[in-house]
Amino acid sequence: MPATCLRRPASARARLRSTRSTVEREVMDKYASWRPPRSVRNSSVTSSGSPPHPPGPHPVATARAGSTILDMGPAGPLHDHAVLLAQLRAHLDALTRTQQQAHSPEVTDRIYRFWHQSCKVFRLQAHTSRIAGVLRDAGGGRPLNPWFEQLVAAGTGHVFHLQDNDRWYETASPVVHSFLHVRHLLDVTVEAATTIEEPTPVLPAGWATVLCLYQLR
Repeated sequence: MPATCLRRPASARARLRSTRSTVEREVMDKYASWRPPRSVRNSSVTSSGSPPHPPGPHPVATARAGSTILDMGPAGPLHDHAVLLAQLRAHLDALTRTQQQAHSPEVTDRIYRFWHQSCKVFRLQAHTSRIAGVLRDAGGGRPLNPWFEQLVAAGTGHVFHLQDNDRWYETASPVVHSFLHVRHLLDVTVEAATTIEEPTPVLPAGWATVLCLYQLR
């Protein structure tokens, strides 16, 4: 029997949305005036890759939505998010330059080469490696999500051989898949660094993806 996706009754879905909205609204109303400490917002990244630790105690908000706990204190997730955001902004020039290269006509041609069954598609690997290096640098040395490293490894290091034409999809598709996924991570990282003024308990999907990349979510 094929697997099916069970849906909650409409009344149950409505109650879940209402509960989730109430939790988010309570957190945002209670801590609407909270801002990351000035030492995090305005400091430059130190040689160790982290801004100075903010002084003094700060309120801690705890909101449960499923198993989620939102901690707004200096040692909690939002402080870590603010530190990461400062690091990304410090590397914004390199991130945006790499993003422009990743969306160039040359890259569009390389993706086309997969569908044309041309070995030129393998030149995408250089772009994948370049993006991965910039994202690693932008994190200030923090380890990246292991899935990211697996994606990069799966889509780089390939050398074309004539016999690859007999197994084209199996050989070439990991190169394209890896590049497209890594480029998306670069795009949401640049978007977060340029549009998010300060971290909040409610996470936009792009920013949440960046936090997963840097293992902060």
